[in-house]
Amino acid sequence: MNEAAFKRLPADGQAAVLDAAAKAEARGWKMAEELTGKQIQTLKDKGMTVTTPSPEFRAQLERIGATLTEEWVKKAGDVGQGVIKKMRE
Repeated sequence: MNEAAFKRLPADGQAAVLDAAAKAEARGWKMAEELTGKQIQTLKDKGMTVTTPSPEFRAQLERIGATLTEEWVKKAGDVGQGVIKKMRE
């Protein structure tokens, strides 16, 4: 939601939006977990071995993600920096 529009809402309106957002977030995470479980099971059913990544591999992926984020922020400028700042809060 647009922050300026949100701030113009009365307190009860803001509370309703935040409540709806919290419910939507919980529902979204639940749906994502269910879908991921189904997709992993499909991979296993098709003969693929699915494992949890090692700490070393996970660290490599996180470094790559950080590099890609940094590159994107440089291209996106101030708007990109704002998005990443909000995401990390």
